Amino acid sequence: MMTMLIAAAVAAQPAPPADAHGQMTPEQHQQQMKDCCKDCCEHMADKRDGHGTERGGHGAHGAHAE
Repeated sequence: MMTMLIAAAVAAQPAPPADAHGQMTPEQHQQQMKDCCKDCCEHMADKRDGHGTERGGHGAHGAHAE
């Protein structure tokens, strides 16, 4: 009998709110993509200009590698 009462009490509880973590609006996603592209472009420009070797980049592929 107690099991039925506990089951009924649990079933009557509202569902927990959906976890919003990991879910973003299309606007947030687009902004994140823009930021990622900007970071990548800056990184590639640094490598092209030879700064990648100074920061531990791939020296063999840098513009100033010999």
